[in-house]
Parts: sequence; C-alpha cells; structure tokens
Amino acid sequence: MDYHDVIVIGGGVAGASAAAEIAAHAKVLVLEAEDQPGYHSTGRSAAFFTTTYGNSASQALGRISEPFFRNPPEEFSESPLLHPRDQIVVANGDGLGRLEAMQQGIASDVTPISVSDAIGRVPVLNADEVAGAFLDRTGGELDAGAILGGYIKLLKQRGGVLVGNARVSALSYRDGLWTVTTERGDSYSSPTVINAAGAWADQVAKLAGLDPLGIKPLRRTAVLVPPSEGTEVADWPMVVHLSGELYFKPDAGMILVSPMDETEDVPGDVQADEYDVAVAVDRLINNTSVTVQNVPHKWAGFRCFASDRNPVVGYDPRSNGFFWLAGQGGFGVGTAPALAHLTCALVTGEKIPPVYDRVLHLTSALAPGRLLS
Repeated sequence: MDYHDVIVIGGGVAGASAAAEIAAHAKVLVLEAEDQPGYHSTGRSAAFFTTTYGNSASQALGRISEPFFRNPPEEFSESPLLHPRDQIVVANGDGLGRLEAMQQGIASDVTPISVSDAIGRVPVLNADEVAGAFLDRTGGELDAGAILGGYIKLLKQRGGVLVGNARVSALSYRDGLWTVTTERGDSYSSPTVINAAGAWADQVAKLAGLDPLGIKPLRRTAVLVPPSEGTEVADWPMVVHLSGELYFKPDAGMILVSPMDETEDVPGDVQADEYDVAVAVDRLINNTSVTVQNVPHKWAGFRCFASDRNPVVGYDPRSNGFFWLAGQGGFGVGTAPALAHLTCALVTGEKIPPVYDRVLHLTSALAPGRLLS
C-alpha cells in the first residue's frame, strides 16, 4: 500500500494550495475525483477579490492573502494573479440602511460616492434604483486558473503527487493510519487525511465514520450576456446592487451577471437552473438599461457554508488525524494563501511565515469543534 505523510482529498484551490505548502515539509498525496483539478467550485468562480465582502473572517483571510496575489513568489505564474478593478456597491432608497451598515463595517477601505458619480462610472444603471453608493478600490479580478496551476506546479516541484480520476470510496482507521480507497480500487495509507472535498466534504466525513458538520452546498448562478449595441463595458467596475440582488461586471467584452442566489443542492456536476437564469436576466433589466436578446453562456457553481458561514479548518476532535479544510463559501480562491499556511502549520507543526502569522488568531473561530454540540 502506498504510504504518504499526508493525504489531501480534493484538488481544488483549497486542497492544492494546502498540499503545496505542506509538501515543503512532508510527503503529500492529493486525490482528485475528476480528471482535472478545479472542475467544480474553483473553475466556476467569478473570482472577484475584495477585502470588504463576506463576514469578518472572510475579510480578514482576504487581507492576509492579498500580498500573495499582488506579489506572488517568483516563477509561481507567468501571468499576474490579480487584475485591478474597482467595485461599486449601490442600493435604492429601501436598501440604504443595509448599504450604510455595510459601509460602516468597512469604513477604512471604502469611499462614499454620489449617485451621479456611480452612474457616471456605470451609465447603464437605472437612476430610479440608486439612492446611495460607495466605491471599493481594494481588489480586482483573480486569475483562478493561474492560481490553481501555480499551486499544482509548486506541489510537484516540492515532490508532492496529484492523482486525478481518484474519487474516494472508503476510509478506515487502524493502528494510527488511515486507509484511503478510491473507486478504481487503489489504496493509500497515511496518519493524516485532509478533507478538502468542497461540496462533498460532509460525504467524505461520513466515509470516515463521522457525523457531518452541516456544510451546505449552495448553488449560485452566473450568465454572460452581450452588452447593448454601442456600449463599451471594459472599464466598468464590478457592481453589487444590494437592493436589486445582483452583481455584474465586464468579462471578455460581455457582461457577467449573477442573481446572487444561494439554493441548497446536492453535490454533483451542478448546472444552471432555467428559472435562476431568468431571474438573473430580469434583475439586470430592471436595474439597468441593458437589453438582453440572448444568453450565450450560463453556468452554476457551489458556495459551501457552515452554519456560521466561517470556513472550517482544523482537526476533528472526534477522530485521530482527520483534518477539515472546507466551507470557504464563495471566497475559496481569495483566501487560499492564508488558509494554506494555517493548514500547513496545524498539520506539520512548522512555524508559519511572519507575513501570514495573523491567521493564527483565527484558529479557534475556524476550528471544527465549534460546530459540535
């Protein structure tokens, strides 16, 4: 049986980044269920980076990860990881309270702007649906493919192994070792298993004989629509419309739109529901002057959350050597560097690099034990 110091289940950005950091100190194997890593959540992410969205834990993890995206290690990627793009958050009169509360929580990172300034930046906005706005210059678009590819390259450079088409079918623990068996019949052993299985995280826990932690896979829809004739979109910021319940941004000459849906679904190759596609288009039309004649591309992905919407990172107190790295919500790409180093420190006992040491303060807030009654 093939032995490794650490086995990571899941080759998306969470699992790949953690494995790459651990590989500097231990023998690591990554088992990916699909032929290619990142097929599900990582590959379907809008991957817009900001330090002002999500709950306090997600914001903190984003701030800790930000230096990596702006100045990645030499030879990590041939292309930039972060492409700056402003974000504007708007609301109508009924949503001003929510807008102001959000702004107060992140006041140091954003600038209030006038309605006319917001519409000046995004001329298609419906003025009747914008009563307030603020500007966020903290982030931009992450190249999820380059980030995942960079971590996989780093993993292999450090001697780690990635095996695709290796969906785990059984987990058993005996005499200090986990035996991990795949659907192809291959078996591997290790004292430590990291559950980075995304939407399948609770299912992997069940294979290990553990009750699930209640990490729910929530479907989110996105569509690409062409702009109205003569409309230039390349310089638009990302727009989050709190009252309209949508976000949209430029994407390769098109407009990427999401209705910000969170519909609980079963793990699998999730597809966009036609109703949700129609909702996305309807919300865009109602809150802008964009006319939509066709939807050439649509898709859906999973955002996976624990009940408190914090990521779940740490050893399960009910078992030996079973480590959770799950529940990153829609922030898995943007928080990967911080969570990878935290995982590495907790698994290997190695000191965390000083630039990431702030993540240690989040250890208890992310620990799986908080979810156990």
